[in-house]
Amino acid sequence: MSQIGVPTIDFTRVVSKSGHHSTLARVYSSILLQLSTLPKPSADLIVWVGYHTSNSRTQIVTFWLEYYSLLLCDGIFETISTIALRKLFLTLQYESLPLLVLTWANPSIAQSSRVAALRHTEALFKALTKPESSANEWDFQLMFPLLLAVLCDPSEEIRFRAIACLRLVVSESRAERKGPVEIFGLSSMPDSTLGALKFLDMADFRRYTNSLFQYIDSIQLDAEAVARVHGEMLQPDETEPSKLTRYKQRVLSYLFSHACAWPNPNIRMAILESTSAVETASRLPLLYPLVIELSKNDPMELLVALQPPQRPIYVDRLLHAIKGINLSQVETDMNMVLPPLFAILKTYAEAPEEFVPLQGIVGTLHSLTNNLGEDHCLHLCRFILSLDESSSHQTALLQLLSAAIREDSVLSEILKQLQLDMVPERPSKRARTDR
Repeated sequence: MSQIGVPTIDFTRVVSKSGHHSTLARVYSSILLQLSTLPKPSADLIVWVGYHTSNSRTQIVTFWLEYYSLLLCDGIFETISTIALRKLFLTLQYESLPLLVLTWANPSIAQSSRVAALRHTEALFKALTKPESSANEWDFQLMFPLLLAVLCDPSEEIRFRAIACLRLVVSESRAERKGPVEIFGLSSMPDSTLGALKFLDMADFRRYTNSLFQYIDSIQLDAEAVARVHGEMLQPDETEPSKLTRYKQRVLSYLFSHACAWPNPNIRMAILESTSAVETASRLPLLYPLVIELSKNDPMELLVALQPPQRPIYVDRLLHAIKGINLSQVETDMNMVLPPLFAILKTYAEAPEEFVPLQGIVGTLHSLTNNLGEDHCLHLCRFILSLDESSSHQTALLQLLSAAIREDSVLSEILKQLQLDMVPERPSKRARTDR
């Protein structure tokens, strides 16, 4: 017998009875247990949560995710699974949490596995919040937006388990602080991301979480409730005190900074969905990095982690930061906003007809035409006319062109441009020759 209570491999039995089911079970069990003791990966949290990108650093993360999912399968002996999971968590230690996040934040993974991952997350939080577990006290603000994202999940069981984890986070934030406070997971974040992340002071965090938990029963019963609750809590009002408006802005800045920081479309999608009822001009500057990212990358590579029906919704939620906003009230220079939108429009125009994730860009630019100045409208018209004439989206592009030509002066300039393009080049005079 081994020290962990599981029989070791009897190699004489492997030779004499290699096909026997008990021999195979012993071999598989031993392999599963050995895998859980592989060295811990040296990967930061961004690599963990952005594992869907393909590079050598994320291969080990993909392996641990597949291994963890395998241990949660019904076909694995419960004793073997329990021992292997215990050894796995001892190996990964704090990196256990991002592994769990990858599991319960991914809607394509089996619900039973996601529920188990949330149970393990709850157990980990309980262990971390025990007074004897660490000399430091933990601040879980880095993890809160990730759990908040799951509150939009269609499964009530998933939301229930996420709320159980959030209760521990909120309870810890209410506790009296006696020692040094450390933001959990912050030391594992790369320097390039730390500068973009924003956090609330403890008073704002308590205020925000306490307000959210007043509606927690409704959130548990309805996947769309968290968006409505955020709309009531965070929607700016011109009649309210400026101090309250600044508080709402700080909370939105905190949430949107985490949406920008985590390179996982499922998490970004959920955060954008949970704040979709908040109409404010500040969405544009706060989410501008994601608009830039969408304009500079292959959309399919960027959205591959999302299920196909969610891809156009993600783009729409992102472009919602721009659609319908009075640009004269936004402090962002239009010369900075329009180029990425034009780049997205060009990608859309060149895509096949059945490619739908970027179709929201037409509606976004259409809604902007009433607020664009004459020069920008002219710029948009010229850009549309420069696109490939064989585009399968010609109808949508022509409708956008029509919306942009809302001034006679714009139409006049476009006609002049077309006339210049149509004038044939005059042939040069032939040289005289003596007869």
